[in-house]
Amino acid sequence: MNLAIDVGSCGFRAGVQTRPDVLNEPSVVAYGQAPGPLVGQRAEQMIGRHPGHIRIAFPVEGSIVRDFEALVDVFKYMIATLLPGRFRKRFDVVLAHPSHQSQVDRKAFDEAAKAAGARRVRFVEAVLAAARGAGLPIDQPVGSLIVDLGGGATQVALISLGGVVERRTLNFGGRAIDQELVDRVQRRYAFAIGLATAERLKRMACQHVGQAKADAAAVSAHAAGAGTGGDTGADGAPDAGAAARPDAAHVAEQVSEVAAADLHRGEDTAGPATFTVRGRNLATGLPDSLAVPMTFVQESLEQYADQVLGLVRETMEACPPELVGDVMDRGIVLVGGGAQMASVLETLRRRIDVPVTADPEPQTCVIRGLLATGS
Repeated sequence: MNLAIDVGSCGFRAGVQTRPDVLNEPSVVAYGQAPGPLVGQRAEQMIGRHPGHIRIAFPVEGSIVRDFEALVDVFKYMIATLLPGRFRKRFDVVLAHPSHQSQVDRKAFDEAAKAAGARRVRFVEAVLAAARGAGLPIDQPVGSLIVDLGGGATQVALISLGGVVERRTLNFGGRAIDQELVDRVQRRYAFAIGLATAERLKRMACQHVGQAKADAAAVSAHAAGAGTGGDTGADGAPDAGAAARPDAAHVAEQVSEVAAADLHRGEDTAGPATFTVRGRNLATGLPDSLAVPMTFVQESLEQYADQVLGLVRETMEACPPELVGDVMDRGIVLVGGGAQMASVLETLRRRIDVPVTADPEPQTCVIRGLLATGS
């Protein structure tokens, strides 16, 4: 039996090649609680709220193994969760690895998997697995450009005939954006927030951008329908869906419920959106709340999009002209957790004269590709 595993900076995913279900949890381990270490979601809930005797460990950062013990415990957790007892001593592991990972770190992954009970470990390059999971024709003689927006690193790769023709890597990802927001809020507003709050701030900003675009599209579609006599069908009969179609004012008033509790506009409804966060006022040392303008968050996301754009440009400049033509025709596919950031996606679409799409389930592209690899 083969166990497919993808361990990243922000999350780990695992699955058995004979089953469709996938384990997907945060890459964090908590030590100091009885009866043993807590892994995944239960450990993530303790971040920023734990007493001194509890240690929070992140096993991987980018391609580097930061805590070998925590990595072993993550493997043990996945094995105990996915494999029945009789298979726990008779299984192999198919493991994704970043292309820029050193031999030392790759050996650490191998030893951690074997320490958890694996008989053999086979490595598959993560970007190839992600491309396969996204449904790209990586084994054919055509170029496919994939952008992996990970939590610890960002990678752009051009793939053809089952191999990577050209790649560029940036050791900066979603977690670094969170840390940057923490630092910028502290410098600009003398206000302290945690990484979890910064991540929520980032998510709310992206949701707001995505919702605004959806609302604008709905209003445009409604206006187009009204301008062409939307109350009747093609044969002049009343349109049965006209009564259910919302008017423009109703569509414009809809806001994402996920961010509604923390998204506020000022007294002037035409003013910029702000997000209210809670933390510590460094001037008083007391708990407080702060209204952060959406434009403030967008600055960090725009800077990250600029870096991604630079990687894409460098990769394309080094590619054969025939493969560049393939990319012009087929477009660019975004995978990884960062592909869910609507703001980054829209910036890339606006600034690249090539179609840019995000996989519907970008976080699981690598594990789906590993599961599709076969034994």
